[in-house]
Amino acid sequence: MSKHGQRLLIVDDDPEIASLICDVADGLGYETTAVTDATEFKRRMGDDFDVIVLDLMIPDMDGFELIRFLSDNQCTASIIMVSGCDRRVLNSAGQLAEERGLRVIGTLTKPMSIGALETELSKTPAKQPAHNQAPLNRPDVNQVRQAIFGGQLRVHYQPKMNLKTGSADRVEALVRWHHPERGLLPPSMFLPTAIEANLIDALTLQVLDTALDDLRTWDRLGLPVESIALNVEAGSLSDLALPERIMDRLSVHGVSPDRLTIEVTESNVVGTLTEALEILARLRMRGVRLSIDDFGTGHSTLTQLERFPFSELKIDRSFTNGIVLSPESRAIVHSTIGLAQELGLSVVAEGVETYRQLEMLIRAGCDEAQGYLITRPLAAADLESWYNTMAGERTSRAAVENLATTGFTQDQAACRP
Repeated sequence: MSKHGQRLLIVDDDPEIASLICDVADGLGYETTAVTDATEFKRRMGDDFDVIVLDLMIPDMDGFELIRFLSDNQCTASIIMVSGCDRRVLNSAGQLAEERGLRVIGTLTKPMSIGALETELSKTPAKQPAHNQAPLNRPDVNQVRQAIFGGQLRVHYQPKMNLKTGSADRVEALVRWHHPERGLLPPSMFLPTAIEANLIDALTLQVLDTALDDLRTWDRLGLPVESIALNVEAGSLSDLALPERIMDRLSVHGVSPDRLTIEVTESNVVGTLTEALEILARLRMRGVRLSIDDFGTGHSTLTQLERFPFSELKIDRSFTNGIVLSPESRAIVHSTIGLAQELGLSVVAEGVETYRQLEMLIRAGCDEAQGYLITRPLAAADLESWYNTMAGERTSRAAVENLATTGFTQDQAACRP
């Protein structure tokens, strides 16, 4: 994939490593610049780079100081981190960078292979706002209220692939805001305001209504969508009337409770523990499936598995991303799947983006996979087209394993954005 016109900064005091990175990057079409020390690095940060390959150990400034410097200067470049240290140090640095608002697209350990280097440099970073461009302001309460009650919310759906049968008969409903001026906005732009303004219940129930209506439409069309998952935020987990409201919606749309999965994150459950326990237990008693989302990133994880009647566990994308190169992430994924199986829970891996990740998840015994490798979240009409195009392509375990090792066919790739 050509990177023609994209500017890459290499920060490494090892001339051989810097030269290797330059050669590979030049071959991919990058415009490359290399610096060897902190002083030169700081001077060049006034330039607008698309990608920075950052060694965590350079003279006068270690990697964690570099991360703080980039964050303080509101760096918008995509970052690939390089280190000869223990990979756990590299992982910690990557997590710190992301918590400070930086975009890390990959990590490399020294000595590195040309193949690994090409893989990381071939990733296409989304174009970030320019340094002198102010970020979009978060919409105010009145705008969010208008979005909810003025018909501006949209629901997109992301399928989950069953890694044992090859089917993709379950989807997750994800809300978007079709802003009249800004276009399609992600939930991070409006959910915090909805929660603060006590509008989250109205938003959640509207998304549920739309999703259930779409599900009945797919039933009439003969699409193989068996169930829908819906995220419920912390603000709704203190509303003891929520179970009855959800059951009323299911009844109105004529949908069986076992076709709905409610997804909650660990942190949301911890924040409203007593109310959440009652709400989720009542929903499970009525047949609604429950899923713990982003597993492994919250607090008192094992306690929540024992206390709440979950049906499903979703492995956080940070562990999925690390399963190929990080022994620690791989161990966590394997132990999580084993634990879930012992507890009778199904397991979904989030954020699957590569064939190698998919293959390793299959070998580990994961039940389902979700991510851009399969498809990005799609509007209802696009999802119908996706199912029609993909019909019959994945019908067995052997077909899924073949997909993991050989990739999508040309037709499949064409329908996978």
